[in-house]
Amino acid sequence: MNYFNLHTHKLSFHPETISIVSVDIREPVDCKSKNNLLFSIGIHPWHVNEKERIATNLLFAKVRQLALLPEVVAIGETGLDKNTAKSANDFAFQQELFFLHVRLSEELKKPLIVHCVKAWEALFHIHQVVNPSMPWMIHGFIGKLQLGVSLLNAGFFLSFGKFYHKDALKAAWIKRRLFLETDDKEVDIRNIYQQVACDLNITVEDLSKEIENVFLNFT
Repeated sequence: MNYFNLHTHKLSFHPETISIVSVDIREPVDCKSKNNLLFSIGIHPWHVNEKERIATNLLFAKVRQLALLPEVVAIGETGLDKNTAKSANDFAFQQELFFLHVRLSEELKKPLIVHCVKAWEALFHIHQVVNPSMPWMIHGFIGKLQLGVSLLNAGFFLSFGKFYHKDALKAAWIKRRLFLETDDKEVDIRNIYQQVACDLNITVEDLSKEIENVFLNFT
């Protein structure tokens, strides 16, 4: 049985775990596939500063280059975060960079891993304008049922970590667009599977089988 960890910043390894490691593009990158590790490449909105536009654009050139590697199976994480945008110009630049990631996702036919904080209206607008052919996954979703249903109805996938609202989790399960992740937490993905299976009143084996099916369609 496999455990799919759709978003992690850790290079931890367990023989039953298949992980997508989100690479910090500012650091030296080694995207060699080993120990069931796959990769996603992008510029986190936390690292987007309009005053550093030239340096950021150079980073995106590196993203574009590495995204061509077969070990890189997704673009991101990227997205929008009003908590870290220090000005309207910063948020505008976040959106500009996000559009670049979206276009790269479409060009390379690789799904998009999205970070979004207090910017849902802008995210829905961009998604509607782009009408992407590739799937978008909201990572670390902790929103309530209403937001979760709106995202699911728009076609998004939702990925849950250790903390979540059970109603939103169940809605994603019903829609068959549920993923699990550890993000940057020191937690075993197998424990999250146990917790989620209990909340869904299903076996870990059935949960694993369904997430594997969704993963194969996602990537």
